[in-house]
Amino acid sequence: MKTRILIADDHPFIRAGIRSEFVRHDDFEVVAEAETTNKVLEYVGKLPVDVVLLDINMPGVKSIEVVKTIRKNYPQVKTIILTVHSDKGMVLSMLKAGADGYALKDENPNNVLEAVRAVMNGKNWISPTVASYLIGQIGGKSASISDNLLSDRESTVVRLICDGMTTRQIAEQIKMSERTVETHITNIYAKLGVNSRQKVVCWAKENGVA
Repeated sequence: MKTRILIADDHPFIRAGIRSEFVRHDDFEVVAEAETTNKVLEYVGKLPVDVVLLDINMPGVKSIEVVKTIRKNYPQVKTIILTVHSDKGMVLSMLKAGADGYALKDENPNNVLEAVRAVMNGKNWISPTVASYLIGQIGGKSASISDNLLSDRESTVVRLICDGMTTRQIAEQIKMSERTVETHITNIYAKLGVNSRQKVVCWAKENGVA
């Protein structure tokens, strides 16, 4: 039986490149392509999908929420993050949300095929580029949750948010532009899977960051 693939990326050229890798193999079938995360959830709900290849930065609901929804409502469907982001915090947050694999677009295309075959056999698959870091964590190297998930600058921003500072006050405190602080906050929201400062504060208290 062929493994049925849903390719989710908002760039048509990238979708075409991914599709071309799978059509050359008889054990795969691309059943749909999605340019938004909303379409991903729509297709997973009505089409026979085995594996979703999901980009992180797409229009619609956040990709981390898509991962959580698929894990909860369609546990038989495997999700592999396919992205250019090798940031350790992003990797850990997606795996924590329920992703079965994490592959990078700039690696050997065969890695994606290997990842799909691995998750269909009940295994997790991680890009070799980021695997060494994760192996270190599994091996017991000590690090706090905030160290694993957030960069040093993002951790600082979280603490200042918990102190009740506005974006402008944070910018003045860490000597950065307000736009840069807003970018940090957006990345923090994505990594933590939240959508408000209040939820950031709750997360910080639960994990001993505040």
